[in-house]
Amino acid sequence: MSIAETAALDTWNFSEITFAVVSNSESYNQNIVDKVINQFENDFRLTIVDIELQ
Repeated sequence: MSIAETAALDTWNFSEITFAVVSNSESYNQNIVDKVINQFENDFRLTIVDIELQ
């Protein structure tokens, strides 16, 4: 897994986070994606505006 802040780098109260997961198992990838999204959703300091999956 790789994660990075990819947009709005100069904005103090907004950020775009991009992450990628690579493996030969689609179910493993989905499990990791779900865990990452849950981690962000459970952080009271954050508000998720949009999630885009590709």
